[in-house]
Amino acid sequence: MKEPHVRSDLKYHFVWCTKYRAKVLTEEIRPICRDLIRDACKKHNLYIDHGKIAVDHIHLVIQGPASLSPSEIMHQLKGSVAHELLTLHPELTASQPKSNLWARGFYVASVGRTDPEIINNYLLEHEGTEIKEESPDD
Repeated sequence: MKEPHVRSDLKYHFVWCTKYRAKVLTEEIRPICRDLIRDACKKHNLYIDHGKIAVDHIHLVIQGPASLSPSEIMHQLKGSVAHELLTLHPELTASQPKSNLWARGFYVASVGRTDPEIINNYLLEHEGTEIKEESPDD
């Protein structure tokens, strides 16, 4: 991703669940939820690699800017999607004591790796002092 003075390749796999694992993400709700997730990602400069919406949880692999932590990304996505979805369908939380659509936590893992050859070539093209120590055989 490009930001002023920053180039990054940060991909995350997120999973988050509905409150009490309630099975509220029905066939009718999923396309609406999908569109809200897409809109929220565009708004926050996030690129969706792929994802799935199940009846009680969501998997999402996204690429994000270096300026946003995984917690900030999740806060933005869960907050905006829940707000819009509950505005359209307030019945989604009718059976719950509080009007929260999502459970408090989430899972996140970093995804992918950069080829070491790419990093080595990048470093070879730049001037500067070598950080790596010379081996005793040199």
